[in-house]
Amino acid sequence: MKTTYQITSLQLRLKVLLPLMLSALLLFSSNLYAADGAFPDPVTANDIIVSGNKRSKESFIKKLVIQCAKQGKNTVFIKQCLEGRQLFKNIEISVNDNSKLDVKLEDKITWIVFPIIASGGENEESATGLILADINTGGRGDLTLLKYEHQEPSGRDSYEITYGLLNLGDNLDESSILRLGQVATEYQQFSGTNLIYGTTEESSLFEVSYSRPEDQFIRLDYSLGYSSTKFNENYIITTPGNPKVREDNPDATANEIVTYTKGTLGIGYSLAVGAPKEYYNSGIEFSQKLEGDFYDFSNDDRDEQGSADRDKETPNENDIKLSTSFSLGVPSVRNQAFLLYLKHEIRQQDNAFGSYKIGAQIGSRGIPNSGLWGKEYAVLGMEYQMPVLQRKKFIWTFAPFIDLGNMNGIPNTNSAANLPDNISWSAGGLATYFYFGDVFFPAIGIAFAQNNNFYTEGTVNVLIGRSF
Repeated sequence: MKTTYQITSLQLRLKVLLPLMLSALLLFSSNLYAADGAFPDPVTANDIIVSGNKRSKESFIKKLVIQCAKQGKNTVFIKQCLEGRQLFKNIEISVNDNSKLDVKLEDKITWIVFPIIASGGENEESATGLILADINTGGRGDLTLLKYEHQEPSGRDSYEITYGLLNLGDNLDESSILRLGQVATEYQQFSGTNLIYGTTEESSLFEVSYSRPEDQFIRLDYSLGYSSTKFNENYIITTPGNPKVREDNPDATANEIVTYTKGTLGIGYSLAVGAPKEYYNSGIEFSQKLEGDFYDFSNDDRDEQGSADRDKETPNENDIKLSTSFSLGVPSVRNQAFLLYLKHEIRQQDNAFGSYKIGAQIGSRGIPNSGLWGKEYAVLGMEYQMPVLQRKKFIWTFAPFIDLGNMNGIPNTNSAANLPDNISWSAGGLATYFYFGDVFFPAIGIAFAQNNNFYTEGTVNVLIGRSF
């Protein structure tokens, strides 16, 4: 049987026009797709074209882009990922018609030189020096920090060197930091406005730490340290309100202030959920660290210092410390922000030489720098930051603040002074911060504080670095 087919004019038109339409559509779509290119998968170094960088190494930028592309395969995410590194500005990313990533960016200013100029009052020495910090050493995102300080009239010199490899591991998210130093510091214990006693601590130190991510939000931190510390110029103030009259402190020499070497082991973790904003960190950060100190008092030279009291026992050779910190950044109206900071530290031993020494920090504003010692403390700091001048490269904010705190286990090596075992305080005031968008270290701040237990007439603190 013969079968015949009839082809209508409509069928004929479709048979002729449909292939032409499909060909035109494919041609149009291919040209359209070529305008943005095909996003390379996986992204390799050969798929990236970098331009605009002057200091950062091209190989380093490519590694960052590759790691960002593993988390999100689109140009918007990669741009946000690079911005999170805070090393670059004016970032533009596109896919060209050869399916390569065009990465255009500029380096931020990642180094800062800051002078140290401290005019000594009636209680303190004057100091001059220099801080040099660079967060993009070698163009590979590494950290270098150098600090030198000279004190008068004692003539003491201090220096610290910190070097950090901040982009280790296959994913560039591990870090290791080395710190060396020869540090001479005069610590003074205050009660209200009265200086009670003080001592000079001279230490040689070596510290190394290592940090790596456990998952997207949690990091694990390990640390190892060694220091050799000697105390001298221990003194007491027997006439409250007259700090110029200082006497030798035999009680501190005999029992509290001793010469030692110390090894330290630490392990901790940190949790961060949020992102850095223009002038603050939005979200939650929480961290805890457990440390063990292991002392060696074999080089203690108290007998050579003429102490009349030799009956005091050598302090315990081991000490366990736990620190906990929490911060919260909440955006508000008109680009304002509420910031909250909590910190608590506690240790086993109860003596002067190993005490926590706090002051002139968020939570302890209105207290002299390192002017309060103790075995355990907790502080709360709250700020509400309000930009009053905001430009692309500069932000100036005002921040009314409240600080609350308590210190327990306050050591007293001055039998002539009535120093309580614990002190609580509240402080309030106004801080102002200057943020520079092209600089990695964005904040220079001044805080005017009034504290109900320390210098009630008010103090001024200078802050360097991002708030919190």
